[in-house]
Amino acid sequence: MADNEGLSPDLAAVLLDLLQTGKNTDFALLSHGKKIHLHKLIVCAQSPVIDAALNGSFKESKTAVLRVDDSFSFETVQYMTKFLYTGKYEIETKAPGKTTKRKRPQVGPISTASSSSLADSTNISSSGPTERQLLFQHYHVCLIADYYDIPNLKSLAIKVFSSTLGLKWTPSNLIEATCEILEATSDEALTDSLAVSIASRLKSFTECTGFEKLEDNAVFLAMVLKKSAMVIQDKNLQLENAILSLENAENWQNCLNRGDAICCKCLYNEGSRIVKEEVDGSSSLPFEYSLLCTGCYKGSDESF
Repeated sequence: MADNEGLSPDLAAVLLDLLQTGKNTDFALLSHGKKIHLHKLIVCAQSPVIDAALNGSFKESKTAVLRVDDSFSFETVQYMTKFLYTGKYEIETKAPGKTTKRKRPQVGPISTASSSSLADSTNISSSGPTERQLLFQHYHVCLIADYYDIPNLKSLAIKVFSSTLGLKWTPSNLIEATCEILEATSDEALTDSLAVSIASRLKSFTECTGFEKLEDNAVFLAMVLKKSAMVIQDKNLQLENAILSLENAENWQNCLNRGDAICCKCLYNEGSRIVKEEVDGSSSLPFEYSLLCTGCYKGSDESF
């Protein structure tokens, strides 16, 4: 399931009803012999490509039927139209049970224009689509969003594409899927997501059969190595911050345990305030904690 904030619930419900009932539609998308009836006012405002086709000098402006390239499945077209009306799209998974057909998203009246149309359902395991199937579904949504210039849909598809890469893939399966996508597209956002995913678990990938396939793509491999260096740098920074946090905690405790809780400045009155003070470069910490009395505390900048 691909989620974003989308439209307000009330507005989304109204638009979804228009989509499902086909009320007052004024054009149709034709995909693999099936028509999806839509509204220009809603669709053209989000896709300049569809707007130009329907309102320009092309034949579609007269027929009010826009044929979608057959490289996009009917299912992918449905995901796109669902997004145009609701601000989101859903890829459903099945609960445990016998093998069934995956339910297509309901996107309104559909008429058959030809007996040679492709099937609009796919046999899948009862456990739901695999990681690979999910990845390629979001990949194709990204492609159709790019084709029809729908940037918000592309952003959402890439976001969920990246999330799918974080699922429990076997290294060999993800490498195979990565190679297929790299051969088909040079989209920067998609390749960046793939590089980040592989870089985050590079050790297990380099040890698996099939990694040599990526070595043929020098540009992508360089991206992976760069991302891997960033991952290592980030982990080192997290480790340094964790060490500093432990040292700060120890510093705080030492402050509380020091002597008989006497002020560190006047060494006379009983301390009642803990302050944070900068230290010189000889310490591994940028600051330390001191216990001050009320009188000395008035001249300090920070307290806890």
